[in-house]
Amino acid sequence: MIKSCQRNGRFATLYRHVVIEIRLISRILYAIVWVGINVYCTATFAFAGTISLETTTKTRVVDGKLDLTVTITNSGNEAATRVMLHPEVQGLELKPQSLDSLASGETLSVTWKRALPSWPPGTYTAVVRVVFADAKGEPFTGLSFNTFSYQESGRSDVVLEGAPLGLEDEAILGISVKNNGNTEKSVSLRLVLPDEIRCASPNKRLALPARSEAKESFALTRVSGLTEGSYPVVLIARYLEQGKHYSTAVAVEVAVVDPVPFIRRHRRALAFVTGVLFIAYLGLQFKRKQTRMEPKE
Repeated sequence: MIKSCQRNGRFATLYRHVVIEIRLISRILYAIVWVGINVYCTATFAFAGTISLETTTKTRVVDGKLDLTVTITNSGNEAATRVMLHPEVQGLELKPQSLDSLASGETLSVTWKRALPSWPPGTYTAVVRVVFADAKGEPFTGLSFNTFSYQESGRSDVVLEGAPLGLEDEAILGISVKNNGNTEKSVSLRLVLPDEIRCASPNKRLALPARSEAKESFALTRVSGLTEGSYPVVLIARYLEQGKHYSTAVAVEVAVVDPVPFIRRHRRALAFVTGVLFIAYLGLQFKRKQTRMEPKE
């Protein structure tokens, strides 16, 4: 009877030690989670000012002269400064235009007029690069494009499709190129990029059989750009057929993201290993205390 009471007393003491340790570990984990949540919230709401430029490009040809108009609206809550517009059509660069600033909610339009070279009739794509800075002088780049008819209208048989992409340091941009026509097409591809993103091989050529589809990829590298910023890239496809020029384009949004931390990337495996180690630790502590409390003969 006396031995039984001693054994029960040892188990009661051991149980209290284990409970105390579990409570201590729980409080430590709670403190870590609480600090992490507060740090995350502080970082999330630290950045209040945003610049969002909505750009519309309209192009037409009148009496052989190009009439290109770009309209920009700042829908953000911070003014854009040192705004520069760089338009180009089929490699033909027009004179850049500068704007001192674009306040929040402000809309401005700029127009270019230029005689066009003796190009084949058909469709062409104009691209406008918009470069601006925020209040801290940090530069940003946006792109806008428009496809227009020259002398004769026409519809391209080539269709481009691309999905939004997340970019850490490097990423592969995949583009679907479809030929919906009944003849083979010799297609030239050109990737137009903002200053924040680079591609070693932005130009490609491919022979696309009738009624076929090809997958093309472009290796992108992050040069700069803010995390969670979205930057459009524009892919232009063009070809000649029966003396006519055909052009089509697609814009793909590339979001700059931070590399996923090691703990977040492997959180499930780490949680499993932590649980196993925690159980092993409790078992070891239980065994040690049981050994210490065994009666000496």
